[in-house]
Parts: sequence; structure tokens; C-alpha cells
Amino acid sequence: MTSLPGKTYYAILGVDRNASQDQIERSYADLVQTFNELPDGPLRRQRLEALEEAYLLLSNPIRRSVYDASLVAGQAPMMEIGMTVPGRVPGALPPAPERRSRMPLYFGLGLLTVFVVGYLGLAYSQQRMLRDVQERALQSAEQVQERVARQEQEMLEAEQAATGNNAEARERYAREAEQRAAEREARQRNAEFERWNAEVGAREQRAAREAQRAAEQRERELANEARRADQQEARDAQVARERADRERRQLLAKLITERRYAEAKQIVKDESELRQVEQAERYGR
Repeated sequence: MTSLPGKTYYAILGVDRNASQDQIERSYADLVQTFNELPDGPLRRQRLEALEEAYLLLSNPIRRSVYDASLVAGQAPMMEIGMTVPGRVPGALPPAPERRSRMPLYFGLGLLTVFVVGYLGLAYSQQRMLRDVQERALQSAEQVQERVARQEQEMLEAEQAATGNNAEARERYAREAEQRAAEREARQRNAEFERWNAEVGAREQRAAREAQRAAEQRERELANEARRADQQEARDAQVARERADRERRQLLAKLITERRYAEAKQIVKDESELRQVEQAERYGR
């Protein structure tokens, strides 16, 4: 690493901390073109390496955010390179800018993570609701049982008062009251369970449908995000190629004008450009 105490990566590229990605790319391309004018040697290589290191870090949004945080904390690495260079030398072109990261896709994946966490929270809340329903059903059953017991006791007392000392009649009435109470309790318990089961089943079905619709919607959104990211990446690559070719043609025209034909032949791209250089060399233009 060519880090030395001195300038920040922003200072190396000649931009401020609020510079956009396009500003960073333009400044990097201009500085690379300028440093290529230096005579080949350790100093030139050191400067180009430091410049490339600063560009690779600041052109990556995630690494740039980490670097900004380290600047605030006073722990960021510093670099130092010279900025005074002579005139331009042909034949060296700035490298094409690094492709942009798929931040929209990463953002979509982050949203999907949030959705999964939310769905787990919803499932947990559904379980809590089920437990609450069960507790209420048990409490209701206990209340019903208490009411039945009171009614049976009242009926037994009434029967005892009506029959007097007839032990056999009291026993018969007690058995009948007990049987009626058990039947009522069973019917009440079955009714409570059926209501609770129907309520829980309906809630589970609604939650499952909602979760399925949400998952399908997120899949469609992620697919759209990925498609847009690929399209943007292709457009960026095309723009970079066109810019590099435009700068190469400008450099070729300059070399022909300055009659530096040997250097011009090194950067020709096709036969037509080579014939153009050879014709200019033949007629001395």
C-alpha cells in the first residue's frame, strides 16, 4: 500500500467530500492522463498507484462510506503524491471507469430481509393470539363448570327439601343431577372448542394468504430491480467504451497534426485509420 501521512483520498483526486461519482471519474481520468506525461520511473509509478488506490476506494459506495466514517473518527489512512507535471505525452489512455455496483439490487435484498423479519414477528404474534384464545376458553369453561355446580347444589337442596328423609329419592335425584351437569359441561366444552378452532383456522388461512401475496410481490420487485440494474450496467459500459474511443480518436488526430506518425500507428483501431495515418505520413500532412 502506498499510504503515507499527508493527503486524504479526496485530496489526491482533487475533489471534495461531497463530490458525485461522475466528478470522481472525470477527475481520475484527467489526473491519469496528466501523470502519464511524466517520464517512466519509480516516482511516476508511485503516483499512478496512489491515484488508482484512491479512485478504487472512492468509486465504491460501500468502501467510500467506511472511509468517510474513518475520516470523522480521525483514523483514515493518508497519502501523498506530487501534482506538478509537464505537458501531455501520447499513447497512454485512462482506463475505463469501474462498473457501478448493484446498489438497487442490494437495496431490494435488504427490503426482503426486513420483510422476512416482519413475517416472523407476525407469526410470533399469531402464536400469542392463539395462547390468549386458549386461556380465555379455559377460563370460560371453568366459569361454566362453577355455574353448573352451583345449579346442581341448588337443585339438590331443593330436592332434599321436597323429599324429606327419603334417602333413595335423594340418591336418585343426585345421580340425575350429576348426569345432567356432565352432559351440559360436555356440550359447553365442545361448543367452546369448535368456536376456538374455527377462529384459529380462519386467522391462519388469512395470514398464509397475506404472506404468500407479499412474497410474490417482493419477488416481482426484486426481479424488476435486477433487470434495471443490468440495463444500467450495460448503459454505463457502453458510455465508457464510447468515451474511451472518442478520446483515442482525438489523440490520433493530434498525433497526425504534430506529425508523430509512429506513435499514431500504435493507437489505430482499424485499417481505415491506419490508411489515414500512412496517407498523412506520405504527403507530409
